[in-house]
Amino acid sequence: MPYESSPHRRRPTRRKPRSTRWVTACAVAAIVPAMTPWRAEASDSVVRVEQDWRLVLNEPNDDVESPQLHTYQSLTTGTKPVYVQVCWNYHEYPDFVPGGVQIQLWYGDQLLLDRSVTLEPLSAPDETITWTQVLEINGSDVSFRIVDGQSATWGAFGGGDMQIEVTTTIPNLDGCTTQASVDESLITYGSNRVESLTITEVRRYRSGGTATVDSAAHVVFALNGN
Repeated sequence: MPYESSPHRRRPTRRKPRSTRWVTACAVAAIVPAMTPWRAEASDSVVRVEQDWRLVLNEPNDDVESPQLHTYQSLTTGTKPVYVQVCWNYHEYPDFVPGGVQIQLWYGDQLLLDRSVTLEPLSAPDETITWTQVLEINGSDVSFRIVDGQSATWGAFGGGDMQIEVTTTIPNLDGCTTQASVDESLITYGSNRVESLTITEVRRYRSGGTATVDSAAHVVFALNGN
């Protein structure tokens, strides 16, 4: 592969946090409620969403820091949604760093919170990487975490070092849709080095105790189809 399919590495285009890279849970709570008015929680609203992801690489190249991608999971919908974006194989803020994972919480174009995990750049050919993204609300606390990650380059990953928690008045996760994750996730650089990015299963848990499972493959990117 003599060149990258994306001519330039994606650079930040959104505004940086209001003060520091880490915004405290109290500060986020002060911001988000004003943007997301409280509404009464439905008796059977969504309180937890688990998404299983699979990334298949063909020939990653750590010399050119490729590929890079991000995945998306929404807390709310609308013209200025609250959402989590995960940068894979790079950190975006405050400066670009190759490798690893960075979890970001956004409201529209405003970055509220981020957490970075340092890992070496992806380098194993024909590598398949799997992980689960878990978004959960418990009262006024919302958490996002990556669990059960498996990778040839990174080995097992996920857990406490790949988690963010905030306090908000968002009442439920009804706005967390699989279609939004498909539409907003993206190979940002070096898509020629990615065979596919797929959500393989989604589990949605409701406050009434019921759960639904979507086992259909939701393809975000396929090299032969894009």
